[in-house]
Amino acid sequence: MTDKEFRAEAAELVEALARGVGALDGGLKSGRVSPAVINDVFRAAHSLKGLGGLLGVQSVGQLAHALE
Repeated sequence: MTDKEFRAEAAELVEALARGVGALDGGLKSGRVSPAVINDVFRAAHSLKGLGGLLGVQSVGQLAHALE
């Protein structure tokens, strides 16, 4: 995987995390949090952690681990 591919994949995962966190926030405000949204956020963080670990980018892996 090239640096450019890593950045593109990481950007997609961060966008997914941002959407998920926004959905979680909306759910908390309405009193209804969807288990699917929680799963999506966890999956995006887990994938980002794996991507960082695969390429030896420890800071990304550590941040994603904390998000999990």
